[in-house]
Amino acid sequence: MRVEATYSDGRTRDVTAWAKFDSMDEAVVNVAPDGLCHTVGRGQGAVMVRFEGQAEICQVVVPYADRVDLADWKNNNYVDELAATKFRELGISPSPVCDDSMFLRRRIPRLHRHLADHRRNQGLSGFARRRQT
Repeated sequence: MRVEATYSDGRTRDVTAWAKFDSMDEAVVNVAPDGLCHTVGRGQGAVMVRFEGQAEICQVVVPYADRVDLADWKNNNYVDELAATKFRELGISPSPVCDDSMFLRRRIPRLHRHLADHRRNQGLSGFARRRQT
């Protein structure tokens, strides 16, 4: 990656050597201190670049397949259009439509974990309030 800074007087300068690079998903992309990126897995990852208080994100996509068959997919709304675009970009097929009971079976364990975390956090904050008084 190359990083260019544009200053208030209009000058542009290559600042790659002084920029800080971080991978946001090292399972997809690694980035060296000099900005050289290496893909290591499939999926979507991001590289964050920072310089003088500014930050930018570069998205890296390594598809799972060259093509994906969306012949049975039907766009019902704008969100479906975005999802279809992302499926094509990542080279993945959508999961089949499920009925309400399957949806709830998938969702309930997550809901229980969320509620348990919430209760745990509430207990800690309540304990902290009691100790402060």
